[in-house]
Amino acid sequence: MIREKFSKLLDGQSKQLKTLGIYTGVVLLIFSIIIPFMGKGLFVKETAKKNESPLTSVMGQANSMKEERSTVTGIVLQESQDKPKTMPAPPKAKEEAEVKAPVQTQTREVNAVSNIKDITWPVKGEVIQEVGLSYSKTFSDYRYHNGIDIKVKRGTEAGAALEGKIGKVETTKSEGLKVSIDHGDGWQSVYAHLEDVFVKTGDVVKKGQSIGIVGQPGLNEVMEGPHLHYSLLKDGKVVNPRDYLPKGEP
Repeated sequence: MIREKFSKLLDGQSKQLKTLGIYTGVVLLIFSIIIPFMGKGLFVKETAKKNESPLTSVMGQANSMKEERSTVTGIVLQESQDKPKTMPAPPKAKEEAEVKAPVQTQTREVNAVSNIKDITWPVKGEVIQEVGLSYSKTFSDYRYHNGIDIKVKRGTEAGAALEGKIGKVETTKSEGLKVSIDHGDGWQSVYAHLEDVFVKTGDVVKKGQSIGIVGQPGLNEVMEGPHLHYSLLKDGKVVNPRDYLPKGEP
């Protein structure tokens, strides 16, 4: 009796379990079919969103920057048009004067022709050697002498015999330090055996103006002792200064 009731109870529960299992299986089957499609749709939407959003963002930023640049350019152009034009300041008067008037050195020009009759002695002293063939104490023989030697103390100042322009200031072993002066019209005078000079090439000197001091003579006349070797030339040829200098000893 009891066994039959229990058996009926088990059969009823078994039917209910079967029914529940069938419903559960159907529901799971439906979800297994629907969920993949739902997930695929979400995945596609997310992917599209990821793919599209960076490009859209960049394009948006570019458009924004373009608009800002256009706005700034417009402001700058407007300001440049509204701003009055100014001319650059003219150069200072001092600078302009320096450009237009460069510094120039003024030199007094020598007369075109100096009057040879105005010639004077360059130093005062005894004439110990004349122009022409004469005996040389240095070489102990006779040889041509192209000027006159005027004996003076060492340190004596020598003056220009005539007004003129300094041609050369040079030093040689044979004549020591010497100065040449151009007097114009082919006249030239030379002063040798100097120790120091007070002039330079291009200077204009007056008659009697000091041009240097006498020192020890060069090798050609070293045995003569301190003296001024004075030469006078006309058109490059040696002439005798005695023919033009004041007569007598200086």
